[in-house]
Amino acid sequence: MSNSKKGLIAAMLSAVLFGFMPITAKYLYSFGCSTITVVFFRQIMALPIVLVLFAKSKKVKMSKKEFFEAFKIIVIGMLLTQTLLYASYRYISTGLAMTVHFSYPVFVVLGMLIFYKSKLTWVKGICVVLCTSGIILFYDHVEGIAIKGMLIALISGICYAYYIIKLANSNLRFMPPMQYAVLFITINSAVLFAYGTATKSLEWQFPLRFWIVMFLFAIIITIVAVLLVQYAVKCIEPHTVSILSTLEPITSIIVGIIFLNEILTLRTGLGMILILAAVLIVTLFDKEAEEV
Repeated sequence: MSNSKKGLIAAMLSAVLFGFMPITAKYLYSFGCSTITVVFFRQIMALPIVLVLFAKSKKVKMSKKEFFEAFKIIVIGMLLTQTLLYASYRYISTGLAMTVHFSYPVFVVLGMLIFYKSKLTWVKGICVVLCTSGIILFYDHVEGIAIKGMLIALISGICYAYYIIKLANSNLRFMPPMQYAVLFITINSAVLFAYGTATKSLEWQFPLRFWIVMFLFAIIITIVAVLLVQYAVKCIEPHTVSILSTLEPITSIIVGIIFLNEILTLRTGLGMILILAAVLIVTLFDKEAEEV
C-alpha cells in the first residue's frame, strides 16, 4: 500500500475517532466539571502510557528555536482548538458547534493559497464546495442561534486550520510519533494546569465512572487520533486531510442517532451524502493527494 493511501486511511480513521468527542464531553459535563478539567485530564491521563512507549522509541534532538516553534503550534493549534470547541458545547448544541467548527477546511485552503502559494486543484475546489454545502445542511433552523457559542466554535476552526497548515510545513511532521506525543501532551498539560490553578477552574473530586470514561477518552483521542493526524499530514497534502476529516461530524450524527435517539432528517441526510461524495472524490480522483 502506498504512503498516500495509508495517509488517506489515517485521516479518515482519526476523523471517526474524533467524532465521538461531543457525546463523550457532554457525558463528562453531566458530572458538573469545567471545560478546563475535561481538556486537562484528557491530556495528563494519557501521559504515563505515552512515556512508556516513548522510552522504547526513536528520538531526535530539538533546538531551542524548534521547541518554541513547536510550543506555538501546539498551544495555538491544538490546545486552543480543544478548549474552545469543548467550551462551545455549553452554549450551542454539539451538532451546531461541529458544523461551525468544520468551516476550517476552507481556512486551510485559503491559508495554503495565501501564505504558501499552494496550488488548488479542481478536485480540491469541488470537494471544499461539497463539504461546505454538506455542513451547512447540518444546521437546524429551529434552534436559536447563540452568537457567543458560534463565535467560539468558529475560532476553534480557525485555530485547527492553523495547526494543520503549520504542522504540514514544519519539521514536527517528521518527529517520531511517540516523541511528538510526549511533547504535545506535556506542553498542553503544563499550560492547562497553570491556567486551571490560577483561575481555580481545575476540579478533582469525581466518582469512579467519571475517571473510567475520562481514561478511555484520553487514550483514544489524545494518543490514537492525534497521532493518526500527524501521520496523515506526513503522507498527504493538508487540504486533503482537512477535507477527509469532515467525516467527523457525520460520525457525531450517527453516534447521536444510536445513543441519544436523535432523528435523522432529510436535510441532515443530504448533508451526509455531500460530504461522503467529497471524501470519495478526493480519495479516488485527486492525483495530488500524493506523498508530500
